[in-house]
Amino acid sequence: MKTAFSKTFINAAAMLSLTGSLYAQWMQQTFPSTENLYKVRFVNSHVGWVLGASGVYKTTDGGISWTMQDSTGGYGDALFALNEDVAFYSSSGPLSQPSPRWLRRTIDGGISWQTADNSYFRYSDFAFVNDSTGYAVASNQDFSSGILKTVNRGKTWQTIATRFSEIKYELIAITFVDTARGWALSYDAFVYHTDDGGATWALQDSLRPRPFLLPTRDIVFTTPDSGWIVGGLAGNMLIARTVDGGNKWDATVQAGCSLREVSFMDSQTGWIAGAVLGPPFILRTQDSGNNWQTQTLQPATFSGIESLFMINEKLGWAVGGTPGRVYKFDHATSVETWPLALTAPPEAFYLAPNYPNPFNAGTRIAYSIPHEAPVKVAIYDLSGREVAVLEETVKPAGSYSVRWDGRDFTRREAASGIYLYKLQTAKMELSSKLLLLR
Repeated sequence: MKTAFSKTFINAAAMLSLTGSLYAQWMQQTFPSTENLYKVRFVNSHVGWVLGASGVYKTTDGGISWTMQDSTGGYGDALFALNEDVAFYSSSGPLSQPSPRWLRRTIDGGISWQTADNSYFRYSDFAFVNDSTGYAVASNQDFSSGILKTVNRGKTWQTIATRFSEIKYELIAITFVDTARGWALSYDAFVYHTDDGGATWALQDSLRPRPFLLPTRDIVFTTPDSGWIVGGLAGNMLIARTVDGGNKWDATVQAGCSLREVSFMDSQTGWIAGAVLGPPFILRTQDSGNNWQTQTLQPATFSGIESLFMINEKLGWAVGGTPGRVYKFDHATSVETWPLALTAPPEAFYLAPNYPNPFNAGTRIAYSIPHEAPVKVAIYDLSGREVAVLEETVKPAGSYSVRWDGRDFTRREAASGIYLYKLQTAKMELSSKLLLLR
């Protein structure tokens, strides 16, 4: 296999630009425990979970109060929330004191938790492509790894891949951009790819050999072409980027801290959390990673951010530290702007690409009509079922936009996946596709 990874050492003035703190800050929240906190996931602005050393905690009021729901085994490995009712976690003790908890699942919002799979010692990450189908990476104490798949909301899991002869350490992260294309990352920087929904996996590239032997921690793709890997150890942070679907990765290594998680809202806006030793560390980009700005945490008197989760550009949570702390980023007073990119003349019907796409919390759909007409803008799944009606009224000639917040008729969050959005009048119909990622 050809290794196309670019190796670069940089300083603060080089290709990874780190600038001063942003004015919007992360503020510490009240939490009922001082245990180490490892993971945080939310399904909306109110409901979320935090995974700690002693238990998994849930909030239903946006982090104002937390309730412990299930006792954990020590170290929090993975946490994922599909919706307000269905969530998963895995925790285990250190290798010197093994205490597997396997894969735990709730289907009633955390009132009760059951073991959904116990075929591995540790489950490191989850990725769902729709309301039913998801994937997990898992490993045993000898670091042998597997990729698992569920097609029934995590009720049962089947191992679909186990042969990863190149890696010496476990698979650590997994990500999908649609129902077919996904990537898995090992702790020692090997990248595997599937383009058939996990039926086959192939080694795509490796961040080895390289002069810097740094572990990798997380991987995310914002489009089928654009992806990110983060990692490092105390003293050095690693950020790698691909623009060709993972065939080639360009990396930057800089003095700093270990980076733990990366999260993107769209192809432009993303966050990275880090710092195992030293001050807590969150980076933000608004230009596809060309420049990264630090966001401060108040107070910043502890070490380490282990995990973050963003609902949208204005609202998110981060956890970590010893003792464990919960931080909230709430910048709801900022002005929301959306580029409409309408280029058609007003005498033509036109349906613009939605923005952002893919999206998580909301996306804008812009359109124009050349004359007064009854207009309907609606969302459909790929089977043709109507999911949501965004607008249905008589409109005069002009250009308009509507927003879809990713919810269906019942105001429940729609599942991750590809949807059609349509502009319909009595005599014409235009449609396009969008991708919702939870």
